[in-house]
Amino acid sequence: MAALVLAGLAVAFARPAAASPESVACGIARQKASVDLSRRHSGCHRRFGFFQPYDECYAAEMARFDEASRAIADLPGCLALPPGYGLSTEALAVADQLTAALAPGATPPRDRCARAKLASAMRDYRSVVRCHREATLAGVSAADCVASARARLRDSFAAAEALGGCFTAGDRDSIHHAVLDQARRLRDAIALLDCADEGGAPACGGACPSGAICRPAGEGSACACEPAPCLGSAPACGADCPGGGTCAARFNAAVGTVCECVYPDQPCGDTYPLCGGTCPDGTHCGTTSTGNLGGSCGCVPDGSVACSDAGGFPTCGGTCPDGSTCAGVDFQVGAFFRTTGCVCGGPQACTEGGIVCPPGQYCQGGVAPGISFRFCRTP
Repeated sequence: MAALVLAGLAVAFARPAAASPESVACGIARQKASVDLSRRHSGCHRRFGFFQPYDECYAAEMARFDEASRAIADLPGCLALPPGYGLSTEALAVADQLTAALAPGATPPRDRCARAKLASAMRDYRSVVRCHREATLAGVSAADCVASARARLRDSFAAAEALGGCFTAGDRDSIHHAVLDQARRLRDAIALLDCADEGGAPACGGACPSGAICRPAGEGSACACEPAPCLGSAPACGADCPGGGTCAARFNAAVGTVCECVYPDQPCGDTYPLCGGTCPDGTHCGTTSTGNLGGSCGCVPDGSVACSDAGGFPTCGGTCPDGSTCAGVDFQVGAFFRTTGCVCGGPQACTEGGIVCPPGQYCQGGVAPGISFRFCRTP
């Protein structure tokens, strides 16, 4: 079901040429109900553990969501959701994917840190969804609002990791990127406006027919639906993108590997795996982490090489943004998420929740139900 709606793909709706105030109100109510369900589902995970029973909590959250859904169904002007899109299923998946990435089911004392980071990730998700919503209605870019949300996530993750005992560390960019994917997915599935109603570039992101993407039709022009075969061609990505974009394969925590059009005018943090977006003056965009959780891009000073781009694992010497440290890691979370190589992470020792080890060694770690470890390893 999840594969039916790819991240970044605007889907078709049976709607009039211009969205009515009633349909916008219904879309906003659906977005808020979805985010609320994701937030409360993650709360069940935090309180009872990802691998522990939480039936009563789950039943209560679903009853609340069903009540909200019935109220929304009575609103005038509600538009049909995309074929195969289950609002509750997708909302639950957001919490499940972030929970699996942060592994709050690990044995104590690592629970406290992971649960704090999960709460921060869900706040980031709620903020980014709101950024997209407000930017869409105002006809402006969401970039500054999303950047502020990322800064808050950075501070909250740093505070959690400073307590020590974390299994995952230095993963704020990867988690934020997963949050961005999930928020765009919700934005495109419950679009508030048609693409043509979004106004002038760069405020593009409304609904388009399946297989098309809402992009500026030309320099300084309004937004329009343009063909984007890239979005349906994973894992062999090579199709053209409209407007000078590049078709690249990227892992999305919700749907697996997808092809997505990446544009040089996007913020740096939105352009993984190409890492070629915009940065402040004096810095450039580079790869700051890799792995099948998604990887991340960050802005590093001109004249330097970003951590993951510099390579050299396990002896890593590249540059990181935000004062983080470049070091070698090999982390396995469950059966599916793994990061190996040079990445940016916390400056604490590997055994204390960071990624730093003595020269010539790298930080090894793993977590699964009932298993959690991290130590410095010699190649």
